[in-house]
Amino acid sequence: MFKEAGRFRVKITEAFPAEAKFNKDDSTAFDIAIAVQRVDDPSQSGYWSGEISKRYGRGNLSHMTQAQITMETLRKIGYEGVTLELANLQALIGKETEAMIESREYEGKTYYDVKYLGESSGGVKAMDAGEAARRLQALTGMASTQSAAPAPSTQQNFAPPPAQTGGVSNPFA
Repeated sequence: MFKEAGRFRVKITEAFPAEAKFNKDDSTAFDIAIAVQRVDDPSQSGYWSGEISKRYGRGNLSHMTQAQITMETLRKIGYEGVTLELANLQALIGKETEAMIESREYEGKTYYDVKYLGESSGGVKAMDAGEAARRLQALTGMASTQSAAPAPSTQQNFAPPPAQTGGVSNPFA
């Protein structure tokens, strides 16, 4: 059982098909359960469940089925198959990845659940200073120095050159 919320390095200890946790109305739906434990504190562990069904996701994932969403997560944590082969799930055991643990309150008690599995794609990724300068010039039409961190007094005008506005002035310039 996890004891705190946050993003942690985890090791996969089990991977298997399980009864659907949320989609109980669909007799063909099931979950892929992945047991994980923290690398730095093996006493903290839990399960992530990914649904396998034709039901569509929500929000940014509303164009994908739950099966597609789950397969994307499985690939992110090291599953190498193109399609889901239940026997191949065992190859995930022993792999390390990241897990996002979130807290929730229920009947006055705090529980910690594995919300997401897989390396974070939301982290900061450095960009080559030359590439940043090229993109800045493409946006502004003005040359920029290739310094990754310009001096605080340096300002860039992000308004397009007047010829690109079609004669309409930019109210934000």
